[in-house]
Amino acid sequence: SSYSDLYVMTRSAINIEEDSATLRGRVDLNREDEAEVYFEYGCSRTSFTEETDHETVDDDDGELVTFSEDIVDINDDTLYYYRAVAEDEDGVEE
Repeated sequence: SSYSDLYVMTRSAINIEEDSATLRGRVDLNREDEAEVYFEYGCSRTSFTEETDHETVDDDDGELVTFSEDIVDINDDTLYYYRAVAEDEDGVEE
């Protein structure tokens, strides 16, 4: 099946500096046991060229899990777009 019970939400970035920022997201695991979460980002709204490290969260963390990742070496005065991504145990991406 290509349907996932996960629901992922991209939250606002914080700690925005000249060359770094903290990206934030939240995933509702619903009936899933675990999920792999990460962020995709880039300078285009339609093409994310960068990806953060992947992290596994599980139901021990609760059904609603917040996650964040610091990105560094970004360009000052450049608009970046990003989105939170979650994949279930079967690799289905939300």
